[in-house]
Amino acid sequence: LLTFEHMCDIITNICAYNFREDTKEMPFCGRRRKNRNIAADHSEICFKPCGVRGENLKRVIVYEDEMEAIRLSDYESLYQQECADKMNISRTTFSRLIESARRKIADSLLHNKILEVKGRE
Repeated sequence: LLTFEHMCDIITNICAYNFREDTKEMPFCGRRRKNRNIAADHSEICFKPCGVRGENLKRVIVYEDEMEAIRLSDYESLYQQECADKMNISRTTFSRLIESARRKIADSLLHNKILEVKGRE
C-alpha cells in the first residue's frame, strides 16, 4: 500500500533521474497547466502600505489568474461554477485559485507587505 508521501518521493526521484545535466533543465513532471481565460490585464500592478519605504517591506505575489478569480467572484459577484466556466477551468481549480488569492491578499493587508500582481511564466 502506497502512502501519499511515498508517491511524492517516487515522483521526485523520477524527476531527479531525468534531470539533464548538460542544460541544467528540469523536465516537466506533472500535468500541463490548462490555458485560462483572463479578461482584464492585471499584470505589473503593485500596492504597498502608506508611509513605509518599499525596499524595507516583504512582497506577496498574486498571479494574474488569481486576480481574475478575485475579480469574477468578489467584484462581479458570480458563482464559482460561472467563474470557472468563464476562465475555462474546473470548479475545484477555481476554488483553489480563489482561496490562494484571498490568503495572499489577507497576508499582505494584515502584515504590511507589498502586494504585486504578476503573470505566471
